[in-house]
Amino acid sequence: MSQDIVVKSAPPQPTQFEMKPFQRPKVGERGEFELVLVAEAGERQTKTATVGVSIPGYSAFTLTCDEGTTYFGDDSAPPPLTYLAAGIAFCLLTHLQALAHAHKLNIRSMKVEQRLRYSSTLGTTMQTLAKPDGRCEGLETHVLIDSDEPADRIADFVAQGEAACMAHQTVLRATPANIRVVLNGQEADRRSHGGGVAS
Repeated sequence: MSQDIVVKSAPPQPTQFEMKPFQRPKVGERGEFELVLVAEAGERQTKTATVGVSIPGYSAFTLTCDEGTTYFGDDSAPPPLTYLAAGIAFCLLTHLQALAHAHKLNIRSMKVEQRLRYSSTLGTTMQTLAKPDGRCEGLETHVLIDSDEPADRIADFVAQGEAACMAHQTVLRATPANIRVVLNGQEADRRSHGGGVAS
């Protein structure tokens, strides 16, 4: 694959909803914003996703993703879960960087080492699709900081960063979610079809 894995692009153009315009909150109010994505399957296991944030000053980007050769892919780009893992670590570091700046903490360096453990009943054959069960078995995060600040201040600083980190909280909290299927322009009622995929 010759194309770049991440490129700046025009904003995503969803057809099933409209991106809500960002409204800057007043001091002390909760601010809300949307991250909107349009993803499309390509050949074999390649996918592209155009992602945009509703906050002014954020560009849209198109990301490319693939799977390894053991799962019908060509190993040409990172697999989906690596983007999820990187997003969690990047989001935590974003909040820690902002807090360090706001509180004028003297931090020489900061690094995150992270492990996500996954399991799935879906192997390399399609027979297991009748009872799919993918799950995350655990998220382990290590924040490595080089600083002369007191230990209790750094511990509190990291706790504040985790509490503010939206990606971490997506994993830690029960998040309202729904999935809708549109087949040939019409909504498909998944409840009327017994579940599972014929092999």
